[in-house]
Amino acid sequence: MSACSNFKVTSDHDRSYDFSNLRTYDWTESLGEQTGARRAGSGWVLSYIQDQIESQLAAKGYTPADDDPDFLVAFDAWTEAPMSGSLGSGYSGWRGGGSSDTGIGFREGTMVVDVVDPRTNTMVWRGQASGGLEDPPISEEQLDKLVARILDRFPPR
Repeated sequence: MSACSNFKVTSDHDRSYDFSNLRTYDWTESLGEQTGARRAGSGWVLSYIQDQIESQLAAKGYTPADDDPDFLVAFDAWTEAPMSGSLGSGYSGWRGGGSSDTGIGFREGTMVVDVVDPRTNTMVWRGQASGGLEDPPISEEQLDKLVARILDRFPPR
């Protein structure tokens, strides 16, 4: 059994949001970076995860855009549970149906990918995997599969 099968992958989204017009994206700082939690791996691991997210988005037909993107993407990967507390100024959870979890209280070993509407600065989709992201990090092949499993749920159907 592969290590990736040990992860529980879930997603949620704003059911009132129209995902059909999304074509371009840009990156934004994640809310979790403000909590002080220990992020998974070193800088190259985080860069690798970002590259894999970009690859998955490209395979779905999304392209990067510096000016006026249709959506923003952020991700976090933690080896320790983030501390509770204020997240400062960042995007917020959605106002429609679903939860408004904004990035605190995750279990150790969690990877989260958020999609944010840049016009309202509101999260409209979140995919996450929990249950085994440890230090030292899982292999590149396992990270590839994990990111693919998370983004297989985007856009929501």
